[in-house]
Amino acid sequence: MQITTQAMPGVSVTKMAAKLSGEVHKPNQQTTMLPAYIPDFLAALRVRKIPGCGFSSARKLQAEGVEYVSQLRELSQKKLISLLGELIGSRLYLLCRGQDNSIVKPREKEKTMSEEDSFLVSDNVVDVEFRISQLLKDLFERTDARFERHGDLPSLLRLTVRDRVAARKKGDQKNGYFSSRSSKQTPIPMGVFHPGEPKRDEKIIGSLMQLFFKLVPKNLRFHLTLLNVAVARFQPFGGACGTQTGIDSFFYTAGNTLPTNAKFPTTQKRDRLETPRTSGREKVVKAKVAIERPSEIASRFTHPTKTRNEDLFGNIHFSETPSAHVDAKEAPAAAPACASSVSVTAEDIDDLFNL
Repeated sequence: MQITTQAMPGVSVTKMAAKLSGEVHKPNQQTTMLPAYIPDFLAALRVRKIPGCGFSSARKLQAEGVEYVSQLRELSQKKLISLLGELIGSRLYLLCRGQDNSIVKPREKEKTMSEEDSFLVSDNVVDVEFRISQLLKDLFERTDARFERHGDLPSLLRLTVRDRVAARKKGDQKNGYFSSRSSKQTPIPMGVFHPGEPKRDEKIIGSLMQLFFKLVPKNLRFHLTLLNVAVARFQPFGGACGTQTGIDSFFYTAGNTLPTNAKFPTTQKRDRLETPRTSGREKVVKAKVAIERPSEIASRFTHPTKTRNEDLFGNIHFSETPSAHVDAKEAPAAAPACASSVSVTAEDIDDLFNL
């Protein structure tokens, strides 16, 4: 894969100074900012260039007549805190003087991956689909390489277009150029981006074209000058790398084989003993057997019963009361009558077949 990325590195003693100095010489040139040049370099910048000073903070400072860093230095720390709050005010007071103690932390994983293409015109659906397929080729290479390193796949797909026709209708024109962008996104199963997924190109192109028709209805004319395909929300793919994160990660549809190091979750044993539950299907089967063999149920009610008696002195005695006995010869004839006169519950059926 050939990468044609331009870089403008900045080198300095603080994170903020290095970041801002990298924008001085463009493109493909390195800028080194020595400590002695930092105060004068920052003084000529607008306050919006300072990290942490957003649109709302810049508007509040502009109301006080502050547009440049040199003017920001004239405000006291107490004044900045009263305008912007303690957190932002205290930070801007130090940053405008070149004091930055923030630590540079390397970022191992990207949160999003995207491929973009700009062109003069694309005004038909066939050309749009072709350009999207070309963007996906490079995007697949990046997601496959990341899957090999980290074992995660994206679960969000996003499409961005720049349409001159829609921008002209909105009146979004800057310096004679229409630069309005529109985006749509949709969640996708992680397995779709798996390297072994069959026909993943067709599936993802189909999802992107659905997003495109939401941005540009089929019956409207369009004039595209930019297409961007992005993926985000990377999550570990449990079915392939052994990390359980969700039920969708276990539905692996690519081919009939899995990697040799694939692991599947096992059901853990419970800490306490539980009696096995009887499913509804088993109860229905038991009920059918009980109806076909009512003599077995009738025999439950022919056993002698014990009665608990207590005399005047508090002594407890048990006496047996014999019930009507059904002989084996008479059982077939007596069973139907008994089955029709005795009410049998589901508990009786369960107890009968659990003996």
